[in-house]
Amino acid sequence: MNPLRVRVFILLLFLLGCAGTRQTSTQVRGSDVIGQPEVGVILSLTDFHFDPFYDPTLFRALVQSPPSEWTRIFDGSQVAGYGQYGKDSNYNLFVSVLRHAASAAPKADFILLAGDWLAHGFSDSYYRYAGNRDPRGLYEFMDKTIAFLTQLMREQFPNVPIYPALGNEDSYCGDYQLQPEGEFLRRTADIWKVLLRDGNNERAFMQTFPTGGYYAASVHGTPKHRVVVLNTVFFAADYKNQCGNAEDDPAGDQLRWLAAQLKDAAAKGDRVWLLYHIPYGIDAYNTVMGTGGKTVDKIVTLWRADYTEQFLALLGQYRETIRFTLAGHTHMDYFRMGPDADTDGESSAFLLVTPGISPIFGNNPGLHVLSYDRKVFSLLDYTAYRLDLAAGPSVEWKEEYRFSRTYGLFPVTAATLWTLSRSLKEDARIRATYIDYYNVGNPALPQITDPTWPLYWCSIGYLTAPAFQSCVANLLRP
Repeated sequence: MNPLRVRVFILLLFLLGCAGTRQTSTQVRGSDVIGQPEVGVILSLTDFHFDPFYDPTLFRALVQSPPSEWTRIFDGSQVAGYGQYGKDSNYNLFVSVLRHAASAAPKADFILLAGDWLAHGFSDSYYRYAGNRDPRGLYEFMDKTIAFLTQLMREQFPNVPIYPALGNEDSYCGDYQLQPEGEFLRRTADIWKVLLRDGNNERAFMQTFPTGGYYAASVHGTPKHRVVVLNTVFFAADYKNQCGNAEDDPAGDQLRWLAAQLKDAAAKGDRVWLLYHIPYGIDAYNTVMGTGGKTVDKIVTLWRADYTEQFLALLGQYRETIRFTLAGHTHMDYFRMGPDADTDGESSAFLLVTPGISPIFGNNPGLHVLSYDRKVFSLLDYTAYRLDLAAGPSVEWKEEYRFSRTYGLFPVTAATLWTLSRSLKEDARIRATYIDYYNVGNPALPQITDPTWPLYWCSIGYLTAPAFQSCVANLLRP
């Protein structure tokens, strides 16, 4: 029997014994298993997009001070509140996120950070306030910003392993222009290595991260489980190696490294989670913007087609090894199927996208707390939290939804997500709930409407441009 099915069966027997009632796996709530010794909890945060320029009066003091003094400087700001929609994260918001995360998961086994630490337009803001275009000053200020955020993370979670990924904004060279083997990677590696809290993981991190921004880590206490952190900026359709050697193929190098990692894990019977910033598949938002939801003449993909095909092939080949994958980037809350989305197998890779902290795209700040089976390294359930910016300066974080309770499905597997995707297509009530949670509960800026829904639904399971085009054409056919 599949190991995941065995674990779920045991959990169900425990629950049935306690409750004295008969339940199926799609009826058991994830909250029923939280607190069991075999169930672990982790935090998933992404898209900080921290803006150190939100209070321009502080800029000179920040430039002249080490990161260890930045907290004092920010605490002296006269700017109150958590910011606003259409802007990146200020200091108050970032501190609020960390405090809530610590209270929502006080005993987290580890933390996953899916990238984009720096604000949009970071370079332009720096040059404007500095009054010059000295790149060395910019690079030093970027380093200090990343070091400051790393310092706050480590202060809030002093004993928890933290696995960080890079986003497309995290670069000296520019958006989607990270230089392979460049100075940014080397200096960021020196800052981030303290987050892993494990000597072996730190050594593995320092072997590959300075080269390409990717690495593998063994989960503390469970050497048969790995978190493989990718740098999917290199896979992105928008990526340009402007500051490196144009003849290099950093994405191909990374895919070959990933294939070797998965082959080794499979041979040893290890289980793997993949963490990265930019998800695979269709860019539903920009496709909708280009088509109005009425045609599919202009399909925008998040990755280059050849890298998508190679990656999906690895997901399919190692479907028994890869338990699931996690990303950020779009700031929205949704899921995406793996390459074998039409199967009902539970040992099949799938993707969860964690909502962003920065509200720049009209989303409320959000995060996920995930529960997982420590024995077989499989996801069980997750809870989404949000900070409703529209509620005003006294707003508090609140639980938005729990997957098992909201959708009546447990655990979170390819099979239950496949069931949910069919329900989204056929059940207007469930679809309305999903759409509300998609943009983290900001009704003032709905991303999905009735005319555009088919494009968003097709992006869940149709991951290449030809498959997506066929899906939308079928749904829009009169």
